[in-house]
Amino acid sequence: MNLRALLATTSLVLMAGPALAQDMNFNRIASFPVAANTPDAEESSAEIIAATGDGMTLIYSDSPAGVIGFGDIADPANPVAAGAFALPNGEPTAVSALGNTVFVAENTSESFTNPSGVLHAIDAGSRNVIASCDLGGQPDSTAIAPDGSFITVAIENERDEDLGDGRVPQMPTGYLVIQPLGQNGAMACDAQIRVDLTGLAAIAGEDPEPEFVDAIRITREGQPAQLMDMEGISLDGEGGFWVASEGRSDRLVPHAIYHIGADGAIEDYIALPNELLAVETRFGFEGITRVDDMLYIAVQREWRDDPENHVKVLGYSLETETWSVAHYPLTKASTGWVGLSEIVAHGDHLYFVERDNQLGDAAATKLITRVSMDQMAGMVALGETLPVLSKEVVVDLLPYLTSTGGYVLDKVEGLAIAADGTMWVSTDNDSVDDHSGETMLFAISGQ
Repeated sequence: MNLRALLATTSLVLMAGPALAQDMNFNRIASFPVAANTPDAEESSAEIIAATGDGMTLIYSDSPAGVIGFGDIADPANPVAAGAFALPNGEPTAVSALGNTVFVAENTSESFTNPSGVLHAIDAGSRNVIASCDLGGQPDSTAIAPDGSFITVAIENERDEDLGDGRVPQMPTGYLVIQPLGQNGAMACDAQIRVDLTGLAAIAGEDPEPEFVDAIRITREGQPAQLMDMEGISLDGEGGFWVASEGRSDRLVPHAIYHIGADGAIEDYIALPNELLAVETRFGFEGITRVDDMLYIAVQREWRDDPENHVKVLGYSLETETWSVAHYPLTKASTGWVGLSEIVAHGDHLYFVERDNQLGDAAATKLITRVSMDQMAGMVALGETLPVLSKEVVVDLLPYLTSTGGYVLDKVEGLAIAADGTMWVSTDNDSVDDHSGETMLFAISGQ
């Protein structure tokens, strides 16, 4: 994003929140011509910017000039050109800073089909290269964990927009790099983790092209946790969270429940018992909620032992560490399939998002339903005959999904209920091609 776009975006945010603007204003105090650092370059343009830990130096990526530039802002009103560092073989795509260490992602690709890249750690003072790690592909953005324990790099391996009208897939695929960091940002290249992102998108899932990345440290035993396909989250009442992982056993991502502390560390996990592992499919957990010492989990679609149009609602007792189960009756799909996308406890009921996978005129089922907590007391142990819950339709979401004049979005996937009963509903666009990108977040008054 260029500075003009950044300023425009910030202005819009402040105008949208006048109460906030009374306490905080965004005013330009100085400008800095990036050409001052590269007077001999034919073209120069700042893109990504970061600051050293002491706030005295700005660092920015300048892809056309093939450098990262430095600006001395000891006096913010009078920034001074502080020189540039020329990358050895390519162009910078991103820059991040940790203390006095600057991390630069360098694109060294020979072609779209033979992408490559390097992550450099550079001392901001001496401009010496501390370490360089091969990334295996063409990098885009970078982000450093808040505690400085690792840096992530989105490996885009971008497509050739002139090849086949830019259609996907175009190999090789993109992925995510997690590079652990030591003291003062030291990098041990052999500790690098490369995370497979294939299969996450419904369209061209075999060819992901990640561009933007952010980082929060979710750890297991002090080490970065492996990829978790998180599809539900609930507060634990103690500052932490219970997270449901949808899982994908054919990609060695297990269905599981994770207990995550307020510091982002995985404190414990609950694996599925053998009775459930024997019948699971890839369409797993799609929501989790807590009532006292009980966790309730919604399974999205039928598993191998479920009758047609019935999905499991699982219970797990944190006190007795035992599982229980009941069947939720789905609306029969006229086209595609119908499943559950969320579960939320509120008052004396569990609320569900029940939806089909259709959009536009083909969409027929987009519902918020509920089941009384009294029924949940009748859940049975695994292996017993499952009771069928009696649901009540609370809200038909179709009128809300068409209220802005757009077509019906398929993935209603988020539900939160405030203390006064107001429901907040969100959709998920999956960030894929062949989608308008529209996402809705709207409120429904208490029912």
